[in-house]
Amino acid sequence: MTLSPLNQKKWLYVISAASLLLLIVAICLHWFSQQKSTSNLQTNSVSDDSTELASEELSPFDSIPDKNLETISRTLEESNNKTVQSNYIVNCDSRAFSDDEPSLIKYKAAKQSDMFKADLSYTGRLANALSATFTNKETDVGQALYDLRSEFPFRPLLDFHLLSRCVAKEPESYCNEKLIDSLLGANQSNGAVWLRKAAIDLNNQDLEQALVALKQISASPNYNDYWAENIELFDRALLQAEIYNPAIRIGPAIGFAAGTGLTPIGPVIQTCKNLSTSRADIGQLCHDAGKRITDGARSRIEYSYGVSLQRAALDINDDKRFRDTLEKEYKKTMAGSNLAIKAQKLMLHDSELLNFWLGQLKLFGELKAESALVAEAIRLSSNLKYSPCNQP
Repeated sequence: MTLSPLNQKKWLYVISAASLLLLIVAICLHWFSQQKSTSNLQTNSVSDDSTELASEELSPFDSIPDKNLETISRTLEESNNKTVQSNYIVNCDSRAFSDDEPSLIKYKAAKQSDMFKADLSYTGRLANALSATFTNKETDVGQALYDLRSEFPFRPLLDFHLLSRCVAKEPESYCNEKLIDSLLGANQSNGAVWLRKAAIDLNNQDLEQALVALKQISASPNYNDYWAENIELFDRALLQAEIYNPAIRIGPAIGFAAGTGLTPIGPVIQTCKNLSTSRADIGQLCHDAGKRITDGARSRIEYSYGVSLQRAALDINDDKRFRDTLEKEYKKTMAGSNLAIKAQKLMLHDSELLNFWLGQLKLFGELKAESALVAEAIRLSSNLKYSPCNQP
């Protein structure tokens, strides 16, 4: 999807959020570039996508441990008469796999072809269409999604991706009003859908409808940007491609999800910035929508969209204290922590911890899952008998 030069400039700081996101999961993706080193889900409602996925071969998402966040956040006590620091996490080296690791051999071979092309299930075909964004530049991803929808109508994840593809300065002919209304469908309680609708309206020079969409964001009871569902989709598709080792699958799954998760909402940000001063009502709408997004976003990418809208609306309330607080929270959220990096490295050595993180991701989104992962890694590390670093 090509952005105009103006939108490219205005989107620079939004796109940079994706880079920061990928740095957070760099531990998982390190092996991807080295080919020997090793490689976050969300649901506000049960969807047909989940039903379809559940009917296929099992992945870690099918055996999520049922753990309570309050339990895993409890204060650590002494273990074997030795007091462990409350922020101690076992430090494993980045995991590397031998050249004869079956899943690595399979992955290397699959990379040389259309990795998911042989999987004719809904999961495989959706993954194949989306991954063509960066594996097959000749593929019209939007058209592929549109064609797939004719066979699998009203699948929330598919509809969300197709709606996002219609956010273009010059959208394809199939992105007409009838399709947009259909894509909104049962997702009208999802604020993330209305953010994309606002961008589509502004690209169509329809300010009033865009303002309606912005108001809907603030009023939406749910905010699901499908970050976890994207990771789950690619994890399952990789499993169907016979890449059975979850520590090898997770890196590419996150990479594919991040690569397909960006939406050019620059028109919304620019409109908020241009009109917030002259029209206080628009400024307030932009601020409220941005706040709803930052409160509900389930990925760092989407969180950055909310911060961008609040920044754009600052002209209506040039409060230095608010500005400083916003920027402080933004930097803290986007940067993650050293503990999180340690915990992410650790989960590549401990399949149960990896499954735990996947479960928290699916339930609560990226940011809360990261906090839960750190707490669980600390809890496990308090046991002196816990030694996952050399597990096969």
